[in-house]
Amino acid sequence: MRDLNRMVADLIYCAELVQAGYEEAKIKEVLDVFSYEFQRGSVQFRITTKPREKRALNFRFTLLGAQDDPLDKALAAGLIIDQGRLADKLVTQFRETFPLVGASADFSAKQGLVKMWQLMDPPFSLDRIAHMTALPESILTHAAFFERFHLIDLMEIGVDYQRGSVNLYFAAERPQHQSSQFVKSIIQDRGFAMPSAVNISYCSRAVVVTTTFRWDSPRMERMAFYVPEFTPERVPSLHPILRPFAQRAPFLTDRRRFLIAWSFGEHGHYIKMDVDYTGDELETEHWRHMTQQHALSVAGVG
Repeated sequence: MRDLNRMVADLIYCAELVQAGYEEAKIKEVLDVFSYEFQRGSVQFRITTKPREKRALNFRFTLLGAQDDPLDKALAAGLIIDQGRLADKLVTQFRETFPLVGASADFSAKQGLVKMWQLMDPPFSLDRIAHMTALPESILTHAAFFERFHLIDLMEIGVDYQRGSVNLYFAAERPQHQSSQFVKSIIQDRGFAMPSAVNISYCSRAVVVTTTFRWDSPRMERMAFYVPEFTPERVPSLHPILRPFAQRAPFLTDRRRFLIAWSFGEHGHYIKMDVDYTGDELETEHWRHMTQQHALSVAGVG
């Protein structure tokens, strides 16, 4: 059984390491409500390269095969309140339409619950959710965009209660995705600022592409490219805090693994880094195939 007191201490250490705000009482409340999930599921910590005043430490669990709906737990504990928002309705529509194949939720070390995820197993196309009345309309109006760039294998949907947005996570396994030209074209298509050639090349190794939409905007707000790295030494020096954090972050395992995500949007870009705290997120069926293919390509095999 995992020591949740240690997890609290590790989260505080990480927050202080990157100078992100935190509330110890809030962390303990979350771990108390979701003690089963954090003791048995995969756990990740996440930092970003946002300016210090906007920097946050987030932590997440993913438990495949979970029997308890995390939404019910969060509502019962008062971590969120159903205010009849479209975000509230969308999560409910997901639960009524699709089987619960796993529980996954994201929390801020300072604010508490941030996101709920609906996991898709196996991934499927966007038209499977097109009938949902609570979806942001902007998702449906971007249908041609998704088809044009072969973003058709939807594997997760995240609802962000704090920001009022929806994240779509697409598997990027198709040949069309695995080139610098794909990254350059899709960023250019949205009119986001173009990164350097080196950074475009890095993003071309992504195994997942995400897009973000809001209910109050017709535009795509952001997109991100997720690249797995399997040692601290492989974490790129794209920002001063990334590699030092990778080298000093606490783990519950000898397997020190990471997900690096370049996030692009109207207001610039930043980098997110997930620390695979329990060392098993990239081993779940949800991720295993894509990360194995990535590891082979990095090694020059296949």
